[in-house]
Amino acid sequence: MDQNNKWRDIVKYSLLIGTLLILLVFLLLRWDLWRAAIGKFLTVLKPVFIGVAIAFLLNRPMNRMERLLGRNRFLGDRHKNIRRGLSITLVYLLVFLSLVLLVYYVVPDVAANVATVMEELPRYVEDFKAMLTNLLERFHVSSQEIAGISLSWESILQAVMSSLGTAANSIIGVGIMVTTFTFDFFLGVVISIYLLFSKEMFIRQFRKLVFCLLPTGLWRDATQTLRESNRVFTAYISVKILTSIGLGFAQYIAFLVFQFPYALLFAVIMTVTNIIPYFGPVIGTVLCGLLLLTVNPSLIITLVIISVVAQQLESNLITPRIMGTKVGLPAFWILVVILLGGGMFGLLGMILSVPVGAILYNLCSVLINQRIKTKSQREAARSGHTPDDPIVPPRTATNDDLTD
Repeated sequence: MDQNNKWRDIVKYSLLIGTLLILLVFLLLRWDLWRAAIGKFLTVLKPVFIGVAIAFLLNRPMNRMERLLGRNRFLGDRHKNIRRGLSITLVYLLVFLSLVLLVYYVVPDVAANVATVMEELPRYVEDFKAMLTNLLERFHVSSQEIAGISLSWESILQAVMSSLGTAANSIIGVGIMVTTFTFDFFLGVVISIYLLFSKEMFIRQFRKLVFCLLPTGLWRDATQTLRESNRVFTAYISVKILTSIGLGFAQYIAFLVFQFPYALLFAVIMTVTNIIPYFGPVIGTVLCGLLLLTVNPSLIITLVIISVVAQQLESNLITPRIMGTKVGLPAFWILVVILLGGGMFGLLGMILSVPVGAILYNLCSVLINQRIKTKSQREAARSGHTPDDPIVPPRTATNDDLTD
C-alpha cells in the first residue's frame, strides 16, 4: 500500500513539473504576446491598484479616528457603520485640506522658483563656463582644449533646448495622460472608500481563500507571514513619509538661515528624494548641488553638511523612535534589493524594494529554520542521537545566524 502511494506521488509530481516546464517554454517563446497581454491587464486594473494603495495608506489614520470617535457613547459598538463612515469622511477631509494648503502655499512658490531657474539658465551656464575656463587656465590648460570644452558645453546646451522643444510639441499627449490619470485616480478613491468601509469582509474572504488553497500547517505560516508583511509595510511607509516631511521642513529652515537661493525648491527636492532609501538623499544633494554650482558654489559644502546631519538624525534618532524596530534586512541586501527594484520597476520599485525585500528575507529565514529543524529531527531519529549530541545542531538557526 505504501509502495503504491509512493509511486502515485512520483507520477503526480512528475506530471506537475512537466506541465510547468511546458508552460514556461510556451511563455518564453511567446513572451512578446504575453507581455502585451499582461500590460493591458495591468492598465485596466490600474484604478484598483491605486485604490488599494490609498486604502493601505489611510487605514492607520482611519483606525485612530475610529478609536477616537468610539469614546463617544452615541457612536459605540451598536453604531459601527456610522462610526466607520464618519471616520472615513473625516480622514478624507483632512487629506483634502492638506492638499489644498499644499497647493495654495507651496506649489506657487516652487513654480516661481522653477520659472526663475529656467529664465536664468543661459546666464548660469555662461557664468559656469567662465568659472571653468579660469580654473583650467590656472592649471595651464591650452586654449585649444578650452575651446573644445566650450564647444562641448554649447552642444550640451543645444541638446537640452531641443529636448525641451520636443517636450513642448508633445503637450497634447501629456494632456491625455493627465486626463487618464485623473480619471483613474478618481476611480481609485471610490474603490479605496469601499475597501476601507468593508475591510473586515475582504480580509475574511481572503483568509477563506488562502485556507482552502493551502494545507493547514502552511496556512498558519502564510497567515503569520501576511501579518508580518502588513506590519513591515505599514511601519516602513508611514515612517518614510513622516520622516521625509519632517526632515524637509527642517532643511527648509536651515536653507533660510544660511540664505540659500531657491530655499523652498531645494527643500521640496530633498523631501521627495528622501523617500527613496539610501540613494535618495544622495540624488537630492547632487541635484541641489548642481543648481548651487551655477548660482553660489560657496554654499555647496554647507548643503552637504545639512544633508549629512539630516540623514544621521533620521537613521539614528527619528526612525528608531518612531518605528521602534528596524525592517530586519541587513545593509548589504538593502543595496541589492534597491538596485533590483530600481532596475526592474523604476522609482516605485526603489521605494517599495526595502519592505518587499524584508518580507522575502523573513520568509526565507522561516523556511530555512524549519528545514534545519526537520533535518535535525530526521537525523536524530535515523542515527539514534539525541539533540544534545554533536551530530544534531543544538538549536535552529535564527535571523542573527543568517546575517553573520
